[in-house]
Amino acid sequence: MEFTSEQLRRARIALTIVFIGNGMFSGAMTARLVDIKDGLHLSNGALGVALVFSSVTSFIWMAPVSRLVGRWGSARTTMVGLYTYVITFPLFGILLSPQFLWLTFVLFAIALTTLEVAMNSHAVALEHAYKRRIMTVLHGTWSLGGLVSVGISGILAQSHVPIFVNFLGFSVLNLVAILLVRTWLLPNEVDRQPSVHKVARTGRRRFTLSHVPLFFIILGLLGLSEQIGEGAAGNWGGVLARESYHAGPFVSTLPFLVFSVVMVIGRFFGDGLATRFSTRTILSASGAFIAVGLGVGMLINTLASEIVAWVFLGIGASNVIPLLFSAAGRAARTRGNGVISPSTALALVTAIAYSGYLVGPPSIGYVSDVTSLHVALLIPAALGAVLCVGTLVVMKHTDDVADVAVDGAATALATD
Repeated sequence: MEFTSEQLRRARIALTIVFIGNGMFSGAMTARLVDIKDGLHLSNGALGVALVFSSVTSFIWMAPVSRLVGRWGSARTTMVGLYTYVITFPLFGILLSPQFLWLTFVLFAIALTTLEVAMNSHAVALEHAYKRRIMTVLHGTWSLGGLVSVGISGILAQSHVPIFVNFLGFSVLNLVAILLVRTWLLPNEVDRQPSVHKVARTGRRRFTLSHVPLFFIILGLLGLSEQIGEGAAGNWGGVLARESYHAGPFVSTLPFLVFSVVMVIGRFFGDGLATRFSTRTILSASGAFIAVGLGVGMLINTLASEIVAWVFLGIGASNVIPLLFSAAGRAARTRGNGVISPSTALALVTAIAYSGYLVGPPSIGYVSDVTSLHVALLIPAALGAVLCVGTLVVMKHTDDVADVAVDGAATALATD
């Protein structure tokens, strides 16, 4: 399907607005999560329980979302996810009980997962239409939205503005913005693949895990190693600053604020760096930054060292997920063999990778209750080393992430 340069430009503008909006939701949640915790008088472990509800729901919802993208197209599914997000997000400001918070996290996970899979699937389709890398820049705009949002929400928290008002304001702003450009997204037909799902339903060519090339699973595991650190940056940075180092509401947002600034800068340069060096080089260097920066910062154990650690964490985390998502989409288009569509491949990689983002923070909460939070944060530092070494071991020196060293084994799996 061919598009004019004007159609591609408009689609990119609309998708950029979606990415910015999603980042704004994430930034607001990061800035006010401590207030949600304090409002219900929750311990770190109790907050971890709420995050587990989100984790499990998100993981279960990945497969249905991939089927929705295949049937409806990523554009329509993106809008459905965004509308659900807008409705759900203000509910976090209604602190009725821990049980109500659990229910809200379930609804939030459904909205977030729908939007994440759909908008990244649309980004893969748009990147394919452009015939060049744009994924890391799009994720850079996500980080930019989070950066702006966490700053605004930190100021609102310092001014004692209710969480409900804060979240409702961002929801309305995002709804108005996307309604103005919703028709600019690429048509649903660009990545609808009902034939793939029809095959899976009829059983004539049954889709099983044995049909999945092994490199999709490896991409997901590499992403998981990074996402635990990224999730910790958002969910525990403010808690660490406020409770361990006695920072005020606004100062406690500074670790994530500097993290977001570095993420924005890194992602806007990510496509060029990956083209110039290689995805293997960028991913292995990213793991090293996470391991060294976060590990040393937590061992020093001061507010200043936390902020510096979050800088290194931002450098390391900035380009891992967009590069892996882009690679998954390209690999599915060239190696899917009619069995796995780009949206299904992306959902698989996302499910594995984002389970780190979702399972990691509550696990860190449990460990911190037994030891301390700064000790628990050594877990994502160690996983940064796993990302660094794992990338060097399984990836060839090529820029194509789909060419993994275990590709021969993957082909054997696909033909069993």
